[in-house]
Amino acid sequence: MPRLKIFWVLITTLGLLAFIGHPSLVMANHATHFVSDKGPRFPLNESGCYICHADAHDQCGEGGPFFRSGADTNGDEKYNLSETDVCDDCHSPGGSFNGVGDLDLWNTDSLAFGAKLNWQMGGVYDETGSTLKLGKQNWCAGCHDNDPAYSRSQYQEPGPGSYASNVMGDNVTYGYNASGHGRSDIGEPCGGTAGGCHDLTAEHIKHDGRTYQASIGNYMAGYRLNADMAVPRYAPDTGDDAFGLCFNCHESADVFGTVTNFRDDNENEFYHDYHLREPITGSPYWDSDVDGVVDSLASCTTCHNVHGSPMDLDPDPEIDDFYPNPVMIRHGELIGHPKGFDFHWYDAAYWDPDKQWTSLFESSMSGEMLVSDDLAYNGVCDSEGCHTGAAGYSRAVAGTGTIVINDIMITEKFSHALPPLHPGQVACIMVNFCIFGPTGTMYVVKSPGSVSQITGANWQLNLGFEEPYPAEGTYSQYYFWYKDIPLDAMAPDSVQVKVRLKLFDEYKLQLLDKDTRTEYFPVEPW
Repeated sequence: MPRLKIFWVLITTLGLLAFIGHPSLVMANHATHFVSDKGPRFPLNESGCYICHADAHDQCGEGGPFFRSGADTNGDEKYNLSETDVCDDCHSPGGSFNGVGDLDLWNTDSLAFGAKLNWQMGGVYDETGSTLKLGKQNWCAGCHDNDPAYSRSQYQEPGPGSYASNVMGDNVTYGYNASGHGRSDIGEPCGGTAGGCHDLTAEHIKHDGRTYQASIGNYMAGYRLNADMAVPRYAPDTGDDAFGLCFNCHESADVFGTVTNFRDDNENEFYHDYHLREPITGSPYWDSDVDGVVDSLASCTTCHNVHGSPMDLDPDPEIDDFYPNPVMIRHGELIGHPKGFDFHWYDAAYWDPDKQWTSLFESSMSGEMLVSDDLAYNGVCDSEGCHTGAAGYSRAVAGTGTIVINDIMITEKFSHALPPLHPGQVACIMVNFCIFGPTGTMYVVKSPGSVSQITGANWQLNLGFEEPYPAEGTYSQYYFWYKDIPLDAMAPDSVQVKVRLKLFDEYKLQLLDKDTRTEYFPVEPW
C-alpha cells in the first residue's frame, strides 16, 4: 500500500475512533467505504462522514451510532442502524435479493447478503480481503439483481454514477444462481482466491456501467477477472491461451474436436472449432464492448453468458415461455437486447415438422437459433452474411440403442371388439414396439402420447408411461392403456391415437432414439 494511503488510513481511523469508539468496525467496515479498492472511496474528511451520518459529533449516544435519515420507529428523534435508509441507494433492498436486510440474526438472507447485519458482524471478507467468508457467496447478489444498486449515494456530492449490472436476474427463469455458474449443480463462487472468475481485490466502483473498452484492450481489468481472455480477438488468437479464463475450469478437449456437443453429424462440422479456430472471416464481426461498433472475432462470451440466461421454449415470438437455459446461451437481458440469440433445443432434427422444443439438453437431438432478418438484430454481431433466417445443427446422439414402434391396436376393453367404439366405452390401446441393442442392456422408455378427437368435440387423453426395459433383439414389447371414450365424443369423426416413444439409457441421462406412430379409429353412436 502506498505510504500516502497508509497515512490517510491512519488519520481517518483515528478520527473515526474519536467519533464512534468501535475499533473493530472502524478498521474493517469504515476502511471499506473510505480507502479500499472494493468500496466507494468516500472523501477522507468530514464530508465523507456526512454521507451516512447527520452529525459526526453526535453518534455515540445511547443506542448509537446514528444516521442522517430513515424511519424513527422508537421516537427518539434519531435514526439508528436498524431504522436508517442511508444504505438503500448503494445496497438496494429491492429485487430478488434484499441487499440491505435487517439486524435479525435468524434471517438467513440478511446473514448472507444484508449490508446492515454484515456491517454489525464485521464484514463479509476473510482476513486476506481477497475471498468471501463461508456462507457469503451471495454477497454480490444484493447489488447485482433485477433491482440493481446505484453507485452513488443521494447524500454524496453530485457526480457520475451508474447502476450495477443485473447478474442475478429474476432468480427463477434466469440469473447466476438459476441458470448460470452459481446454480446448485455447479456452485461456482463469483470470485476470490478460492476460485471463480472475478478478482475481489480489484477496484470495483468506478461509476461507469461499462468499464471494458475494446479500444484499450482492458478485458481482464475492466471486468475485474482472475485470468485474461484474448478479447478483442484477432485471427492469430486461436490457442488455448486465448480463452484462458474459461479454460481455468473447462477442458479444451471437451470444447474443441469431435466430442463437443455443438456439432452437426450430418455435415461433419464441429462448430466450436468453426467459430473459434477456423478463419471464418478475417474481419471483426462481434461488438465485444457493446458500443455499437464491431471490434472482435468471436470468443466464448460472444454466445455464452455465464451469469445465466433464460430460454424461450416457444418459438412463437408472441408467446414468452421462459425456462432456465442450462448451457447459458446469451438471450440479451444483460445488454438490453432480448431476444439476442433466440436459441431452442428440439427432441428431433430441427427440420422435422414433428419436432418439439425442450429445455433439457439430455432430451435434445438438435438446436436452432431463430434469426430475424440477420444476426445483427441481436445487438452482438454484425451478420457479415451469416445466419440469415435461422441457424441449426442436428446431432446423432451418442450411445447405442434403437426403438421401433411396430403397431398400435385399439379394442373395447371387455368384449375385445374392434372399432368402431362408442362414447362411454373403455378403449384398450396397445402399442407394440421393439428395442434393438446389446442383449441385456437396460433402457428406459417414456411415452408422451395422446388420444384426441381431431375435429368436432374438443377432448384429449394422455398416453404417458415410463418403464425400464431390457434390449431383447427382435422380441416385441407391449404396453397397454385403458381409456374411457368421453360421452361427448362425436360421430362420425375419427379419433387420433398418437404414440411417441423415447428411448433413454438406464440412468435417463441420454436420449438414444425415438419413434412416432399415429393411428385413427371411428366413433359411432349407440
